[in-house]
Amino acid sequence: MKGSFLSPVRWCVSVLFVLVFSIPTGKADAGSTHQQSAAAAVREALASALSVQRDTSGCVKCGFPLCAAAFRARATAPAHLQPLIAQLLSRAERQKKRTAGQFTVHYDTTGIDAPALLDSSSNRIPGSAESFVDSVLSIANTVYTFEVDSLGYLPPPSDGMAGGGPEYDIYIDDLGLEYGETTPDVQLDARPDGGTYTCFMTIDNDFVFVNPASNRGIPALRVTIAHEFHHAIQLGNYGYWTSEIFFYELTSVWMETMTFPAVMDYLNYIQASWGHFRNPGTPFTSNDIIMYSRCIWGIYLAQKYGTGIMLEIWQDIHNEPPLAANETVIGRHGSNFPSAFSEWNLWNYYTADRASLGTYYPAGRLYPRIAASGVSFSSSSGSQPFNGTLPSLSAGYYDVAAGTDTGTVIITNLDAATALSANIPLRPYTLTLSNRQNDATFDHVVGTCYYAVTYDDPSLWKSWVVAGGSPYISGMKIGDPFPNPFRNNGTTKLSIPADAASATMRIYDSGMSLIYESALNAGSLFGRTVFTWDGITMRGRRAASGVYFYTLEYDGGTLTGKFVILRNAP
Repeated sequence: MKGSFLSPVRWCVSVLFVLVFSIPTGKADAGSTHQQSAAAAVREALASALSVQRDTSGCVKCGFPLCAAAFRARATAPAHLQPLIAQLLSRAERQKKRTAGQFTVHYDTTGIDAPALLDSSSNRIPGSAESFVDSVLSIANTVYTFEVDSLGYLPPPSDGMAGGGPEYDIYIDDLGLEYGETTPDVQLDARPDGGTYTCFMTIDNDFVFVNPASNRGIPALRVTIAHEFHHAIQLGNYGYWTSEIFFYELTSVWMETMTFPAVMDYLNYIQASWGHFRNPGTPFTSNDIIMYSRCIWGIYLAQKYGTGIMLEIWQDIHNEPPLAANETVIGRHGSNFPSAFSEWNLWNYYTADRASLGTYYPAGRLYPRIAASGVSFSSSSGSQPFNGTLPSLSAGYYDVAAGTDTGTVIITNLDAATALSANIPLRPYTLTLSNRQNDATFDHVVGTCYYAVTYDDPSLWKSWVVAGGSPYISGMKIGDPFPNPFRNNGTTKLSIPADAASATMRIYDSGMSLIYESALNAGSLFGRTVFTWDGITMRGRRAASGVYFYTLEYDGGTLTGKFVILRNAP
């Protein structure tokens, strides 16, 4: 049963499993079946016993979730699991070690765990162990410079003389189909949760199993060190909150994209059958392997608010758990978590052939389309209801075909309060399509098709419509600036709905100084009359981040309101 430890029978099977596969036969060539090492067999047996999901269809990105689970269970696990846990959490004895800069590498030069570089056919090169270690040390110190010196994260704390010296320790092992792992070692405080730890890193000895073939060997080594070293930073300085492992993993995969953007190993998880784009209805807070594909949350945050926001979140994680820290820090940037989460689900629509360079994901054309339910609507059918459910912090997509036109309705469940519950609730909703705008709750989709969504608690939901390539958020009222916050990136425009053919728009900064004034003719956005501003002041400059106020004067009335501008430095 999920969550239980191994029964005696299963334990015997696991012991046989370990014994059978502990024979040091080494890794097979890349094109043949991979033979499992003793270390890999121990990890698979523990993953089953501790209910830690690992990808059995491909490669295991990171063993940190398993190491963390074993670390938590080491005092309470049944006696028959204790030897495996001790083996997993211990530092390996290796034939040699070498130190350079901030790191010491522990490795063998002979035997199953000896590292090797790969030739152009992905075969291990005999006698290349020392060259492999040269690469490890060079890459590790490059990663340290980037993550610590350039991005501003604190370095991992010293573990004293564990491993033989104060440097950060990297152990090389035949991990089977696993890239690497970070193992907690000694707790540095007395916090019951969210504490900080020393740790050490273990990496695979050749990365011959990685796909595509162009990423085998050194490219995979690069992203593995970038990934695992950020786990060391997380554990050592900002705190390990045991129930929110998803954020540790999505951040470390995001860090790979920052440190070595050309490798793009993360596409394996983006494109996987278990990844986010195939399963947008899985809760954002899931600690299953879908979390690796959610590195796109980090990419979204960095594109939207700048790369420094992730550091801000980790600094806040020292005081509160990751989900709460996301809410706190996004709030400091003039937005809020529900709005950001809803917009992120809109970004996830713009991938593959829908990718919009310069507005959404930079590499979005390489991502798959988001999974959607196809709905056909006939104008002669009147109204059609579709009932569904979504768990907390998830989204559903409906591709609506009406004649030759197609639009997409995106429904997001924004219930963060229950997203970390042991049993996350499924909340119901009803999507209704109609051939006319029955009332003010109905918005236009495409052609003669309108839609409305009804919920149990409207405050916990938000929906979007995308038609003709442009997004529109449901429920935008007269005088409501959209989008708000307004990302002043030179391509997006601020729109203000109003019932007028022409108007004079005035924009004021937070000190009530006039920065923009113009007589405008109305445009149209999904059947609504809107007035737009491109974010350029009367001095010809893009308006800076901050709170702004507007007035819109037209025959018959004046609208006033405020909005937030977000932009990166040019």
